[in-house]
Amino acid sequence: MKSVSFIDGLFVTVLVLISSFYFWGIDRIPFHPDETTQIFMSSDLQTLFQDPGRLAWTPGMESDLRTHYRLLDAPLTRDLIGLARSLAGAPALPVDWDWTQNWDQNLARGAYPQDLVLWISRLVITGLVPLGLILLYRAGAELGSPWIGLASVVFFGLNSLVLLHARRAMAEGAMLVGILFYLYLLLHSPQRSWFLALAAALAFNAKYSTLVLFPVGALALILVRPQKRPWSWLGKHLSIYAGVFLLVTVLLNPFLWKDPLRAAQTAIQERLRFVQGQADLIGASAPELVLHSPANRAAAFLAETFLTQPAYYDVANYATETTSQVKIYQQTPGHLLSANLVWSGFILVLAVFGFLAAGLRYRNLTGEQRRKFVLLAVAGLCQWVALMVSVPIPFQRYYLPFLPYICIWSACGSFFLAQPFVWRKKPDQQATPG
Repeated sequence: MKSVSFIDGLFVTVLVLISSFYFWGIDRIPFHPDETTQIFMSSDLQTLFQDPGRLAWTPGMESDLRTHYRLLDAPLTRDLIGLARSLAGAPALPVDWDWTQNWDQNLARGAYPQDLVLWISRLVITGLVPLGLILLYRAGAELGSPWIGLASVVFFGLNSLVLLHARRAMAEGAMLVGILFYLYLLLHSPQRSWFLALAAALAFNAKYSTLVLFPVGALALILVRPQKRPWSWLGKHLSIYAGVFLLVTVLLNPFLWKDPLRAAQTAIQERLRFVQGQADLIGASAPELVLHSPANRAAAFLAETFLTQPAYYDVANYATETTSQVKIYQQTPGHLLSANLVWSGFILVLAVFGFLAAGLRYRNLTGEQRRKFVLLAVAGLCQWVALMVSVPIPFQRYYLPFLPYICIWSACGSFFLAQPFVWRKKPDQQATPG
């Protein structure tokens, strides 16, 4: 029987401590009205088993509120909340939050979740975090050392943005874990095309902004094609990859079942209209917040990811009503551990150093290690470019898909700094990060 190494035992200790902290603080998180929307839409899971035909899109249904959300939002979070509610016997919300009404009016309508319903909904999303930390540890270890994995877990688990956004009953928690699942498979076993496609599909159906991961998986299959295998091997696995991704996406989106092509086209149009409408609305009241130039978008990315405090709300409609919740959250030890310029600057420098150092050491890596670092870099670059193109307003949670890459590259940077002897390898030696 293989004994547990010191580093694995240390990881388990860190995992238990961080996970316990995440669960302990669930009821201290400031409320976001989008949590109401996810809980409201979670009744789709019951509808799926009772009358699935009601979920399918038909022409002219766009004005229906539930249909609008099915076309607009990824389904995974609401399905998870629906499953958790069903198991706990908790009801869904009968109404959605109305942003045109004030706080008291929404409370009177029953749009604020009961404590138990909100706690259950947050619990199922927070419950994904330990799984994500395990996947992150394994992904980091694939880059040459389990110490990279452990450092990645610490940087990710203690990140103030993750602590806030990954525990709400919203899409970000499932999205982050989906990305970590995908990155682990991308580095560990991309040749398992159906498994990699499943991870890509789960990430996509948690948050549509992760679609850029799909072509990276195709690149990974090209890079891992055995030299002795014919090109038909690649064609087979690319077909499996695309087919599984499409199948999982269709299964998770019943609105596609009746007329998939027209429904998908309508969903794309609905998403584009929403993004443009959001930018127009923000621009009418605060035109300085609309990011028109690439420079503005890059600056907003750096500010929201490294420099600003956790964003308890996207717009300040209900800032006064949530002030007491924000105060309780901020006074909880650990919630703002990384929310300061010294720590954020340290992480930024580590991430840049880790990325550059990996490039400088590229010639000394084995072929397999080269592939892993290239795929990680390409995946991160694709995600960053997608965010620069698709995010017209500086909402902090929109930039969260890039956080796993920041944490991994920061971990690489810290590992390279702690291992100076790797720079003294002889030219004829095949060095690895470990």
